Amino acid sequence: MPPSGIDHAHTPAAHGEPSAVLVPVRRPPDAGQVRAWGKFLRIADSKFWVRGVTYGAFRPDADGNEYWDHATIERDLAQMAANGFNTVRIPHTMPPRSFLDAAQRHGLRVMVGLSAEQYVGYLIDRKGAPDIEELVRRKVRAAAGHPAILC
Repeated sequence: MPPSGIDHAHTPAAHGEPSAVLVPVRRPPDAGQVRAWGKFLRIADSKFWVRGVTYGAFRPDADGNEYWDHATIERDLAQMAANGFNTVRIPHTMPPRSFLDAAQRHGLRVMVGLSAEQYVGYLIDRKGAPDIEELVRRKVRAAAGHPAILC
């Protein structure tokens, strides 16, 4: 959502399908939780159309943090919002809360990748396998309840 708080929602056509006409809708960046509504997503009484971009992964700093350049992240998220994106997909890592907070400030929702696929080899040979379920649970708990999380 652009920093101005203006989002664009599709206007329903005659048969309930979205038309190509975009209508400005004012809503604050924290307009509410995204919910499933049939085959659509909604925030309050408006359909939520995912307009997303993938962001990351980045070379980690000396401490292993991928999302360490806060000024660049703020600039990038501001540009995404200004260009009409409303969602950011983080493909392979769990972003820190500071990233989620920055996304929220810019009215962006985040799709978090849990990178569980890196453990697929352990499904065949469990020898030396980490507790994959606990690893995924820990990642989910780290972001649970944050208002910027889409999924």
